[in-house]
Amino acid sequence: MAAGFGAGLFLMGAMYGSILGQAEDMLKDIDQLQEALRRLGGATMAESFASMVMIVLAVVAAVYVVMAALRPRAEETAGRAEPLLATGLSRDRWAGGHLAVAAGCGTLVMLLAGLGFGIAGAASTGDAALLPELVGAALAHAPALWVTAGVAAVLFGWLPRASAAAWLVPVYAFVVGYLGQILRFPDWMTGLSPFGHVPRLPAAGMEWTPLLVMTVLAAGLGRLGLAGFRRRDLDTK
Repeated sequence: MAAGFGAGLFLMGAMYGSILGQAEDMLKDIDQLQEALRRLGGATMAESFASMVMIVLAVVAAVYVVMAALRPRAEETAGRAEPLLATGLSRDRWAGGHLAVAAGCGTLVMLLAGLGFGIAGAASTGDAALLPELVGAALAHAPALWVTAGVAAVLFGWLPRASAAAWLVPVYAFVVGYLGQILRFPDWMTGLSPFGHVPRLPAAGMEWTPLLVMTVLAAGLGRLGLAGFRRRDLDTK
């Protein structure tokens, strides 16, 4: 699954990057979108457009993260978790392994998205500096992806029957992060999404504090989710 998402996001990033050099001409007649891009900042229209595209790529990566983080729930409801855990494998190791895969591979697929976007974007604009900038912008979304995995872990651990609510994180991120820029949603709505706290690179400057806070929050959510899973009964068939 991770390989498929990684390849898909690399290609998706490359497709967006290939039109980065023509972004200003393509969007010159779309006033609403131009206004949204101006609010993002950026020295050029290409930088502003890249920041908006990065939101879309991050949401797709978050879809993978939720799927991977909820894999233990699928194993549990299918009846495969109980015999596996009966072998002596600890719940922390089993569920924690799935959580680590979700967070680690989620970061990897986001990195591949940034690489595809950066390689094609640098070629399209003739600006080689865009490659490291867009890779860095992609990796800046990693803490938000980890928070997404943490939310899924808490739901799985404490409210397993409500685990599907984890899908609200990427859905809401897309609504307020992408559509909200165009429709001018209030800032407080954007702040409810972990992706709303990611610096809008490369249009804006880097801010480390929100990324560090989200990293600590993600670790806390992961531990909380594992604690809940240790205490509850398995759903058996």
